[in-house]
Amino acid sequence: MGEFIKIITKYRKWILLLIAFSIVIFYVLSPKKKELVTDNPIDTDTVFLEALKQLQVDFLEGNGAEYYAKGEYSCPELIPDGLNVDDSYFQCNELHLNCLLKGATPKKKSTYSVTFEGNEYEVEFVKLDTDQTPYTEFIKKQKQKHINNSLFKVKMNFNNESRIGFIENSCKHKFLEHSYFYSGNKSRLSLKWDNFSRYFYFDIHYVSNYEVSRWNKKKIKVSDYHKPSVDLSFQEMKNFCHDHGKELILSEVLDAASMIRNNHNVNYFYYYPYPWGKQKRNVFETNTDEVIKKAKTWCQKAYVAGCEKYTPLKLYNSSSSTWSGLYLALGYEMEAVENKNNQFLNISPSSYYFNGNSKWNTLGSRAHWNGIGHELSAFHFSRNINIIARQENLPNNKNGLGVAFRCMKREFPHE
Repeated sequence: MGEFIKIITKYRKWILLLIAFSIVIFYVLSPKKKELVTDNPIDTDTVFLEALKQLQVDFLEGNGAEYYAKGEYSCPELIPDGLNVDDSYFQCNELHLNCLLKGATPKKKSTYSVTFEGNEYEVEFVKLDTDQTPYTEFIKKQKQKHINNSLFKVKMNFNNESRIGFIENSCKHKFLEHSYFYSGNKSRLSLKWDNFSRYFYFDIHYVSNYEVSRWNKKKIKVSDYHKPSVDLSFQEMKNFCHDHGKELILSEVLDAASMIRNNHNVNYFYYYPYPWGKQKRNVFETNTDEVIKKAKTWCQKAYVAGCEKYTPLKLYNSSSSTWSGLYLALGYEMEAVENKNNQFLNISPSSYYFNGNSKWNTLGSRAHWNGIGHELSAFHFSRNINIIARQENLPNNKNGLGVAFRCMKREFPHE
């Protein structure tokens, strides 16, 4: 031991130089960690903000949906395999956001990279609650006690710090452009109106089973999450919309968002029975080979009785969009409306319960529902209670008629 100490003492200068040189070589050659630079530290809040922007874009655009069609999307607890939907289902979809943060796609997204001045920083998004949507939650307004489903809350971790951020659900609804509109059908354009002094925002999709299950706390099958809610009463529909700070869509707003506009011509209104153009001819009226080919395309726009022969039902279908961005305006499910001008006519009957050449499968048609039951006797498919509905005007299905719904909200300039 004594000899070792003598050697250390004799050559201590050289040993210290060797140690210092080794430290310098290790620092120069070792891979640089992408972390905060002490000489030029980045603002932590800036990193959080940039990461949140990336998450917002993925949410709005439905990024990651391409993996679902390839079978490379794994999130069975929220979005099971085999759903017949297109990419529009994933846009502004809270369930997809949850799956994305859980790493449902080959591109893991629980962390988001932010790069500044050549340095890369990883921000981790973590869960906030333990219910069916572990990564986001609705924010309740303190005064109105309404659920604000336009904002989702997420928690972010970075550099031993945490922040709470908000994701805006801005593509769930659309703004109805200011214009002159009409409401009704070819035989009765019952209402001419404009919205220059008001702002209307309508939901582009039906309210889903998943949204209702979060509201009424009733458990449903995951395979039914994406389907429209069709078994509520009329009052329950209104309550749902009210609790989300909205109201059941007005009859005239549904027509305005569906019908071809009149280019601000208030003196004369043209009626077009279908939402995708000024075509008035119904291709379902005949059964020629040419018509059958066209019917395959039409069934993507308006799924009616008989379409099952050409194509399976797709509830999220970009082809069904109207000029305003409203989906499923014609065909698919019957839809409840708030009709201030005639409260008796409270549903749009257009649906797959009627053949393609039925008068009910045109825009502006209205019928009656007692708002409680879903059997045939709960409906009256005529514009007047004193008129007995003809046999050809009755639905093909006589039992368990579903009624979907969507919400809207209105604002005034002074608010």
